[in-house]
Amino acid sequence: MSGCEVIDIQGPVSLADEPLDRAPDLSSCPPGLRPALKLILSQLPVVYVFLVCTQTSTPHLLVVCGPACDRKLAGFEPLVELALLSCPLSFGLYSYASIRSLLSAGNPYYSVCCRVNNLIYMKQGFAIPPAGRGANMHMLASAARFEQGMGRSLAFYENAASFLSSGQLGMAAFSMHQTCEQSLRILALCVRGREIRSHSPTVLYRHARTFAALDGSFGAVPAEETRMLRLLEEAYSGARYDEAYTISESDAFRLFDLCGGLVSRCCEAFTLYIDNWLAKMQFEG
Repeated sequence: MSGCEVIDIQGPVSLADEPLDRAPDLSSCPPGLRPALKLILSQLPVVYVFLVCTQTSTPHLLVVCGPACDRKLAGFEPLVELALLSCPLSFGLYSYASIRSLLSAGNPYYSVCCRVNNLIYMKQGFAIPPAGRGANMHMLASAARFEQGMGRSLAFYENAASFLSSGQLGMAAFSMHQTCEQSLRILALCVRGREIRSHSPTVLYRHARTFAALDGSFGAVPAEETRMLRLLEEAYSGARYDEAYTISESDAFRLFDLCGGLVSRCCEAFTLYIDNWLAKMQFEG
């Protein structure tokens, strides 16, 4: 954001042979992230924090709240956003039960992320839950689910093309909203195992930007992305319920191009996910 110092986030510091039943101090956290982490820990019932840095995703913070958390996680998101205002990384909030379940099921993404070398904080008395051995079945199920979900995305995109050709710009914009929503939600579900319950393209895109392939999907500069996402937000209800709703032809065609690019980028991100897993299996086999 303008006027904010951008802190350089480097990879997590190795914990070497730190026992898992002891809470690492913040010396395991990159120095630029420590003030933000202190604020998060002072306000949230956190049990783990993982910092994930990979070649195919932007730096991503996994914040796991304890079993006694009595608030919906969404209620904590504004505070974490505030704490990370000057840090160039995304985040995800998880309950202890959900992370334990994902690891137990052998979810490949979390099996890689929730490792000791990515751990920058753990509450005393906790250990990282063991990962299950169901990764191969999980990958097969995810691939089938992704193919089915992207099929629905393409159907919405074809509807948008049909509406554009007939001059029904409002319904075209609504169909483009549905294209984006379906694409972003199915990618998050198949890779991260999370159902993001939101119709907001802005919210969905914030979660999806952890994938490097999706960065800049809605414009070359932040101002354009903000404007295009706002147009999609307006189309969701305006095109169906507001008789005064309008969208210009130039904006509709620009959104159409961006939505087509988003579909391709989601497929690219999922393909990289599969390729990386297959490479990992070959290496370990």
